[in-house]
Amino acid sequence: MKYRIIVFIALAVWFLFGTGHSIAFGQQDNIKREQLKAKLSPEQIAILETNRASISETRRAFKASLTREQIEMLENSNLTIEQRRANLKASLTAQQQQAINENRRIHQAQKQAFRNSLTVQQKQNMKKAYIQKKGKFNASPGLRRSKRIR
Repeated sequence: MKYRIIVFIALAVWFLFGTGHSIAFGQQDNIKREQLKAKLSPEQIAILETNRASISETRRAFKASLTREQIEMLENSNLTIEQRRANLKASLTAQQQQAINENRRIHQAQKQAFRNSLTVQQKQNMKKAYIQKKGKFNASPGLRRSKRIR
C-alpha cells in the first residue's frame, strides 16, 4: 500500500513539475514571438499572414494534384523518408514539377519582399531572438552540419 502511495505521489509531482517546464518554455517562445510581432508594422504583419495563407493553399493544391499511386508511395511505411521522397520526385508529372518550381519562386519572392521591408533595428531584434533561442553554437547552420558528419 505504501508503495502505491509513493508511486502516485511521484507521478503527481512529475506531472505537475515535469510537464510544467515544457509548457512554460513553450509559452516563453510564444511571448517572444508576440513581442517580435508587436514590433512589426501592420503592413509587415499583413505580408506574413498572406505568405502563410499562400503556402498553405499551395500545399493543399499540390496534395490534391497527387494521384492514388503517388499517395500510396508516400504512405508506404516499408520505405525510408528519403526513399519515399525520391520515388515521389521520380513520379511527378511535368505539370506538377512546374507547379512546384513556380510556387518555390513565388515564396522566395515573398520572403525577400518581407526581408526588404524590415528596418535595421527589426533585423537586429530578430537575429538576437534567434540566437537566444538556438544558442550561440546552433546559430550557424554550417556548424550543425559539421557536427552531424562526425
